[in-house]
Amino acid sequence: MAKGASNAIQQKLLETPQAWDFASQLRINISGCPNSCGQHSNADIGFYGKVGKGEHMYPAYTVMLGGSIGENNSKFGLPLTTIAAKDIDFFTKEILHDFEAKQQMFSNFTEYALSEYPKHIAEKFQNEPDYKKQNDYFYDFGASSQFSLKGRGAGECSAGIFDMIDVDFTAIQKAKYNFTILQNTTEIAENAYNLAKYASRMLLVTKGYDYKGISDIFQGFIQCFINEKLISQKYLPLILEMAQANIDYAYKHQQEIIQLADDVCALYNSLDDSLQYPKIDAIANTTNATNSYHKDLRGVTCPMNFVKTKIELSKIQSGDLLEILLDDGAPIQNVPGSVRNEGHTVLAEEKVETYWKVVIKKQ
Repeated sequence: MAKGASNAIQQKLLETPQAWDFASQLRINISGCPNSCGQHSNADIGFYGKVGKGEHMYPAYTVMLGGSIGENNSKFGLPLTTIAAKDIDFFTKEILHDFEAKQQMFSNFTEYALSEYPKHIAEKFQNEPDYKKQNDYFYDFGASSQFSLKGRGAGECSAGIFDMIDVDFTAIQKAKYNFTILQNTTEIAENAYNLAKYASRMLLVTKGYDYKGISDIFQGFIQCFINEKLISQKYLPLILEMAQANIDYAYKHQQEIIQLADDVCALYNSLDDSLQYPKIDAIANTTNATNSYHKDLRGVTCPMNFVKTKIELSKIQSGDLLEILLDDGAPIQNVPGSVRNEGHTVLAEEKVETYWKVVIKKQ
């Protein structure tokens, strides 16, 4: 995602030579994920990837402005807004043009970044893309298939995943509160239905389930959580009725819907940093492997821990196992996902005290 976005910015700025010259005076850093290896927080203009969410997912970026690196003068940029990935080139060009027009008012770009002017630019890019009219916004740069979380590791999009979860988590709390203030029967029924929708949708992202519409949210919930016994089977009749948008049923089963939402939130609280739910240890059968190897990568930060993992994998044969030890936090969030993207199989991710044990089967 970051490479395509970078190319798009370059092409857009090259349309106006003075904009390109102006940009060369600034640090513009782009990262496909929120981790610091992309140095987006230290740039004059920084972008890090996240998941945009409406009825359909779309690639997006959080914009940070005003970061700098220098002796006794280093500072992190501040988040400004979130924009669709396909707007990143237009946004960058507009920010640069605006700063160029107003640069006499400021001693440097950092001062401009802290002013109100960038917020005015950001307001132009706040609208969620229209799926029918702007369908290309739902495809990443250079992608032939619609954007989704399938095939992405927890590290690559962990921040975006939790952003999406938090949207529904907040909506759940608001809907529960609404029951204490609503009096109109129709409004109460609609609130109950919406609460069921939020609860059913909230954790679908952790399963990489790319729903196509409202009814598909409920079908996905049945498939990913009720059938997998992560949520009680007792909710199946309720969810089937919600899939039919049965508002009257929702009104009559408010308490059951509230309990469903509470159970989903409890399940969310059991989710670990690698987006895994509690379950029996699932280390795969390793008897067919030729050899097993071990590498302790604790204390090695991103992205060098992944580089070292690749080096170790290059030394062994296809089908061999490599066990690596990773620190909690960014390492476990990123390395397994990146390994999967290379085509290898992650057989297990097991937390041991303050670190993680990861077993990889080489492709």
